[in-house]
Amino acid sequence: LSSDGLERLATEGKIPQPAAPPPADRRWNEEAVSLQKSNDWPRLEAHARAWMATRPRAADAFTFLGLAQGAQGRPQEAAANLKQAVELDNHNAFAWLQYAAILRSLGRKAEAEKALGRVMELQPADGQSKMLRADWLRAEDRQDEARREIKEALRLSPGQSQAWRTLGLIEDARGDTGAAQKAFQTALRLGEEDA
Repeated sequence: LSSDGLERLATEGKIPQPAAPPPADRRWNEEAVSLQKSNDWPRLEAHARAWMATRPRAADAFTFLGLAQGAQGRPQEAAANLKQAVELDNHNAFAWLQYAAILRSLGRKAEAEKALGRVMELQPADGQSKMLRADWLRAEDRQDEARREIKEALRLSPGQSQAWRTLGLIEDARGDTGAAQKAFQTALRLGEEDA
């Protein structure tokens, strides 16, 4: 009880009604991650916009907005929002990773590499940036370099089915069908859902 409540209790003999607790803060990030996992891009975009309305300087809101826009085929808008996200929080590795990917899709390779370098500075022990670079190298038909990158990604994050799938694609492009088959089998055992 507050001191006023104690005084009322002493003088009137009545226990004052406790104030209602404040409403629970909305779990913006958890909702965004759930929408991302379900690939519900329109709802993720709406969610991120609502988040930004209540917290205009939330870097994660800009990140998820950019992610949703990129997934819906609007890379220019996505790049602008992801740039805002990394300007608001220069230490947000997820935002930098998404920014690197969208820059690359726009053909801005040097900027994409710089953004990916920032991810590696922030999270040197995470394999996501290596996986992304391996995909880029594979798309450029630089299979040996891509293989080195994906092997490093797997060393850092061996439980990523996506990385094993990428290794399978690289080994297949290199002509090593046995290694490709093993990589794909591992991806499937880890729950890879890509058809």
